[in-house]
Amino acid sequence: MRGICARSARRSIGLLLIPTLLVLSACARPAWLGPSPGAIKSAETRADRHLQATEASLPLGRYPYFSHGATWTTNSPSGWTAGFFPGELWLEYRRTGDARFRAAAAERVAPIAAHPIGPDGTDIGMRYYYSAARGYEATGDKADRAAALRAARVEAAQFMPRVGALRSGPASATCTVIVDELMNLQLLFWSAEHGGPPELKRIAHDHARTVARDFVRPDGSTYHAVVYDTATGAVVSKTTRQGYAPDSTWARSQAWAIYGLAEAYRATGDRELLSAARRCAAWYVAHLPADAVPYWDFSAPGIPDAPRDTSAAAIAAAGLLELAPDDPNLVERARFVAAARRTLASLTSPRYLARSDDAAVLTQGTLNWRQPDTIDVGLVFGDYFFLEALLRLEGRSPS
Repeated sequence: MRGICARSARRSIGLLLIPTLLVLSACARPAWLGPSPGAIKSAETRADRHLQATEASLPLGRYPYFSHGATWTTNSPSGWTAGFFPGELWLEYRRTGDARFRAAAAERVAPIAAHPIGPDGTDIGMRYYYSAARGYEATGDKADRAAALRAARVEAAQFMPRVGALRSGPASATCTVIVDELMNLQLLFWSAEHGGPPELKRIAHDHARTVARDFVRPDGSTYHAVVYDTATGAVVSKTTRQGYAPDSTWARSQAWAIYGLAEAYRATGDRELLSAARRCAAWYVAHLPADAVPYWDFSAPGIPDAPRDTSAAAIAAAGLLELAPDDPNLVERARFVAAARRTLASLTSPRYLARSDDAAVLTQGTLNWRQPDTIDVGLVFGDYFFLEALLRLEGRSPS
């Protein structure tokens, strides 16, 4: 019941915004009002074209990852980002009701659903939640449900009881957990409600509590990675994999934390998770640049000329709109919604929307700063969360 109430509350945020957005003109609107209806429509129309072009150009079994101009670098059904393209197609089917998107999404889910999952698979939850679980929600296809439940069991097998978290790599004397792992919890929560064992929810809840305890600094910023002693569960070190430094705040880490902790709170009602999500969101909003699109790391060298990361911006915007209805402080609630609006106003602008002949919807994503060919690229997960955030802004649930 709480999930239904929360969804209704989230819809109300978007619905309250729409009359204001429709009344004000696009010419001199403050950024906190968010993108104009025309800008939203233009971005969604462009996304439709980009998705159809990608669908036509990529063979079945290949999935977009990052792009330079008109060309996607792809991965296989086992790639950690494979679920996001089917997820985009499901979002567009939900938004438009166009059966072409439904058919395309189902075709793209099939190779993922049929793919064997190794015990050390990466981001299994993300792959199968946005593809198979969303497919079952959209169509009732029992094969998609079976694939999602199978994947959830493999994901749950990576849980380390002494650590209280899912490992983010092979088991050894020490294990590293990355904050991104929060996004795999959605599949476990979903599966526990769709025929999987109740234990899946407990595992996901324990993991979220461990992240809130060990990853979120007192000021609300986050570590990207924590290394644990597998036998004792003790913290060995707190570090980063893709951030600038162990004590810096990688932008996408902060975005994953906002979104993942907000989702975990919605699934559990655990107010410790709500508190952690609120602190992460407050820190993030307080440290944004003027246009609300973060640099790839909040301590990146070369700011204000450092690369941005539109994927972090899109994830955070979706997460802020997920979190805001649950915030008991009305001032903070309004601040989080305003930050999401500002972000989407920027992402729907010509500065960050890719050109019409580009493969991706958004440009200026930073996949990994240490790999120069993955800076200022389109990112499939950035596109996914951009579309999801727009749906949330319009008062529509993505699932």
